[in-house]
Amino acid sequence: MKAFILTLAFLSILATQSYGQELIDTEGKDFYLTFLPNYHNNKSVNITDSLYIFISSKVPTKGTITYYNRNGAEYKRNFNIIDPNKIYTFATTFKNFELEGFNDSGTLVGNSQNEKIAKQSFHVESEQDVTIYALNQASLTSEAFLVIPTDALGKEYYVMAYNSDGKTAGFSLTGASTPSQFVIVATKDSTVVEIQPSSATYVNGFSTQRKILQRGEVYLVQSLISPTNLYNDLTGSLIRSSEPIAVFAGHQRASLPFDMFSSASRDHLVEQMLPVKSWGLNAIVVPFVQPNSAMAAGYDIVRIMAANDNTKVKIRNSTVNINAGETYEFKLDEALFIEADQPILVAQYKKSSSNNSTSSSSISDPLMLLIPPVEQYISSYRVINVQGKGVNSLDQLIRAYDEQYITVIIEKNYVDDVVLDGNKVNAGLFEQVENTDYYWANLRVSDGVHNISSEGRFAVFVYGYGVANSYGYLG
Repeated sequence: MKAFILTLAFLSILATQSYGQELIDTEGKDFYLTFLPNYHNNKSVNITDSLYIFISSKVPTKGTITYYNRNGAEYKRNFNIIDPNKIYTFATTFKNFELEGFNDSGTLVGNSQNEKIAKQSFHVESEQDVTIYALNQASLTSEAFLVIPTDALGKEYYVMAYNSDGKTAGFSLTGASTPSQFVIVATKDSTVVEIQPSSATYVNGFSTQRKILQRGEVYLVQSLISPTNLYNDLTGSLIRSSEPIAVFAGHQRASLPFDMFSSASRDHLVEQMLPVKSWGLNAIVVPFVQPNSAMAAGYDIVRIMAANDNTKVKIRNSTVNINAGETYEFKLDEALFIEADQPILVAQYKKSSSNNSTSSSSISDPLMLLIPPVEQYISSYRVINVQGKGVNSLDQLIRAYDEQYITVIIEKNYVDDVVLDGNKVNAGLFEQVENTDYYWANLRVSDGVHNISSEGRFAVFVYGYGVANSYGYLG
């Protein structure tokens, strides 16, 4: 009877939801997150600390991280930030704390935790406002993401992910097959969730799913890959809920573009999804740095998703129409201003670095960034360019990242006013975004914590490249 009452209330809530931008504040005192399945090439490398949570605060604070393993056992870690100039780092092994999909790092294990309610969540509580970043670090396949506080979450999401990467030998899938994927985290008890997948899921196909999750429970969904459909993509899946939820989406280990190479280098993709209520009407995308060692073939891409039918999006001098949950994709080769007449979500993706899935010499690999609307820009950031452990072809430990970058997008009037770690940034490094008053620059930086500010509001993207490896997130 309880489930029936909840479902009726849930459907009533869905009928009254509407679109409209709500500004996201990335500082908060309460956060929920989880870690999507990654692909661990060498499980003996960095096994003790491959899941990271970075906590930053403007004032001294303390708090607690409560987290659960696959069996539901609870763990607690207290943190204390005495010096706000330093970021607190939490680390734990991926084993039993990272979700497990049907591909266990090269072994196809079947359903595993797909479309089953699980408990592997992390709950961060702080006495004062903090900002949180997370990193899933594995050998040759890593990704980082900004974590959104609980009070900024929503009840309606569209998934932005990427196409599955299926591989076959004869008529069977191989252990190299990696899926498009997303996961839901409940923040309150008795949360009713409805999922309308855009492509077939591993367990339930195209069926609409309704689940009831308790606080801290998670629900993993991966795309179905078959020998006749290798590239299913969960992008455009619609998720609605009776209470605020956190949604994380991406890919276990993607090659990019997915259909250009038979055996390209690959990398983990993940971002926390923005609720539809916070989508904007514009975005500025700018090119990634292209390392010298990366192959010339291939290209970075931009994806634009609509929240409503018949959304008109202007790019350069042309206009395209996109319906709800649909995406428009194009090559990213210049800085562009994108605008729409209804809410959109924009992401940009870095391409594969090598046309060889076993290559360990090229710098960079795929990564994914969600792009904020101009209205979401702020005037100061504290970010971290992370460093981790990698492994070379001789199974020797090496630095995971060799090149670190911060991208800045800012109005022309404030180009002379950008301060990075106490020093003004050379205004000559900035280039104009065509037909706008905005300028952009990719700044080479060192590992570690960076403070960047201006009198004007601006956007920051943070990313790094290693040997066949990369990460990136929105500042």
